[in-house]
Amino acid sequence: MHIVVFFAGALLILFALVLLDILSRDVSALHTWRSAADQYLALTVLGRLGCYCHGAMLKDTENLSNTQEELLKNFLSANAATEYGKRYEFARITSREDFVRVHPLTGYGDVEGYIERMVAGETEVLTKDQPKMFAVTSGTSGKTSVLPFLRKQQRIFFLRGITVMSYCMAKVFPESKMLRKVSLLRID
Repeated sequence: MHIVVFFAGALLILFALVLLDILSRDVSALHTWRSAADQYLALTVLGRLGCYCHGAMLKDTENLSNTQEELLKNFLSANAATEYGKRYEFARITSREDFVRVHPLTGYGDVEGYIERMVAGETEVLTKDQPKMFAVTSGTSGKTSVLPFLRKQQRIFFLRGITVMSYCMAKVFPESKMLRKVSLLRID
């Protein structure tokens, strides 16, 4: 019974602290309590996650060569059984130097046929993972290109991009943490 009372008290204190933090911010009159709480939760989660991911990114940049080599090895290992991986013997590549020696410098035209086959539904062509979608570029450098977009890329983009940007924006522009319906940031 005492433990239940303790946890109930702790939750009440936590709720009060969150409420005080929300009230200490510039809350838009256009917000309902629910929408303000939702925005507060989103900003808090993005901020905390962004802080963690920012720290991880900084750690990764301490030894960039090793980080890049590990990413390359993981990619090659994961995709060694694909048609493209077999063609360029990904399973035998053990270093960046091997990759540069074995794999030619390529452009979109070199993989376009593979991508067309993926769009048609073939699997394990360029990547072992099924694309979540196919993105179409705007074609600013000529004709449009179709690019496979993987769930893994979406996760990386969110964790290493959106959350870090949100964290850095809150550090540089503290007013971005205000609970506004519309945020206008003035850059002098």
